[in-house]
Amino acid sequence: MNNKKSNLTSIAAVGKKMELGYDNNLVWRIPSDLGHFQKTTDGQYIFMGRKTFDSIPRVLENRKYLVLSKELKSGQYIIEKDNNRLATKDELKDPELKNKIVYVETFSSPDEFLEFARNIGEEIYIIGGSQIYSVLYGNTNRMILTEIDDDLQEADVHFPKFNKDDWTLERGEKQKDPESRKINVKNGKFEKCDVNYRINIYERI
Repeated sequence: MNNKKSNLTSIAAVGKKMELGYDNNLVWRIPSDLGHFQKTTDGQYIFMGRKTFDSIPRVLENRKYLVLSKELKSGQYIIEKDNNRLATKDELKDPELKNKIVYVETFSSPDEFLEFARNIGEEIYIIGGSQIYSVLYGNTNRMILTEIDDDLQEADVHFPKFNKDDWTLERGEKQKDPESRKINVKNGKFEKCDVNYRINIYERI
């Protein structure tokens, strides 16, 4: 795929050392940044790996789900924490489950997904996890990174390092959210933290 014509955009929140997560959790939870993610991806395609798909506790409304998985089949899925599954015919008719069901299109390989991306022509947001960002890095034309002025030594998932000389940068304004929280590695709970962040946009040169 020609990178300059690519319709793939990676979107993520990272620390100073490109930290993404710890122990199957995000490192930081910043409500205003979540709002930015929701606004940016509203009505759009979102592409993710199986682990990221399984970690989403509820339906992200008005998004078109694309998932990389050799095991999952395309279809209507019930989205519940730790229990995403294909909906049965009876469940599809259940009005109480309506807001928990979303159509998911699956791909068995990155090449199959890239073929879809070339044909669809619409922007697709890559939302994780780390391996997905890495595998598709060479095909990504834009990155929207919430860069948090903080780090976590114990982080076990990272965004791929990249050469900033290959990208132009639209630097966002410094922001702070008083409701920001950071994971405590000792107890796994999220606690209030005082952090600054910028939403930076990188365009491939």
